[in-house]
Amino acid sequence: MASLSLRRLAKAFEVNRVVDAIDLEVADGEFVVLVGPSGCGKSTLLRLIAGLEQPDDGEILLDGERVDGRAPGDRDVAMVFQNYALYPHMTVLANIAFPLRMAKVGKAEREARAREAAQQLGIGALLARKPGSLSGGQQQRVALARALVRRPRIFLFDEPLSNVDAKLRNEMRAELARLHTRIGATILHVTHDQVEAMTLGTRIVVLDRGVVQQQGPPLEVYRHPANTFVAGFLGSPPMNLLRRELEPLPPGSMPEPRVQTVGFRPHEVVAGGPHVLEVDLVEPLGQETLVHGQVLGDELLPAGEAVIAVPPGSAIERGTKWSFGLKPDALHHFDESGRGVGFPVLTEAEEASSEA
Repeated sequence: MASLSLRRLAKAFEVNRVVDAIDLEVADGEFVVLVGPSGCGKSTLLRLIAGLEQPDDGEILLDGERVDGRAPGDRDVAMVFQNYALYPHMTVLANIAFPLRMAKVGKAEREARAREAAQQLGIGALLARKPGSLSGGQQQRVALARALVRRPRIFLFDEPLSNVDAKLRNEMRAELARLHTRIGATILHVTHDQVEAMTLGTRIVVLDRGVVQQQGPPLEVYRHPANTFVAGFLGSPPMNLLRRELEPLPPGSMPEPRVQTVGFRPHEVVAGGPHVLEVDLVEPLGQETLVHGQVLGDELLPAGEAVIAVPPGSAIERGTKWSFGLKPDALHHFDESGRGVGFPVLTEAEEASSEA
């Protein structure tokens, strides 16, 4: 396996700057998840690393060696796509062994390695079948085995679980985690699914408009979002963000960061307390109930829309007022620029991107 370094990597399509001067380090054997909304640049970033797109600027290094000028086949990376890209006329065995065939590995060795990869992913009994007779989860395992058989320096996964149902997605998440543990692979995994991001990655990287907004261990990023974008993106439901109106600064005064937004997560509330929610919707979800409404402003919380998660069976009705408190350290404060109070200032590239 290998370490990966991205240095000021940039890519634009016409006037749209999709990847904006990204610096990123991925250690040998690390499982890093790129997460963000559609169009944030995460899939383009993978394609740049794989060589399927060429950067406008910056460097890509594997184990300290530049590869951004090399053809895709010379980078020794394996990419698993969202659509599997299996050959329908080939058997599962032939699909898995195909990269070795292209590398002119002998037939006996490539079939042995293909069978080994298939056994690791629990599809050893399917080797004689064609992809059209397989379920979505089985096809995804074939695609993973085809990447695994190459023994690449790094794996690139581009939303590989998005085409399977919820049950299979849970199974495949566990399979990917076990695969990482078993072979110590260096993995860069793209997803828009927050559960995948939180449960799979040893580190997550949150992207928006081609810029890294925050990176770190999943729980650290969840608990301490660097800005309102991360706070509003991570979490289901996301963090409640309540904005307060600030009085204009007097002419000639020195501008200082001032708290503009107060945030708290729906699961960080307790029944009874100094705050009041005017309830307009109650959603029983089985394991919990989501209560939607308007927070009535007070000294601590600005007024605004909020969602609160309460235990199932809680006696809260639409049209009523419900009093609540907040758990210790539940409040998050963000300044006028959207940055979390106490976080470092934006770099010049981040400032330019956030103002675009």
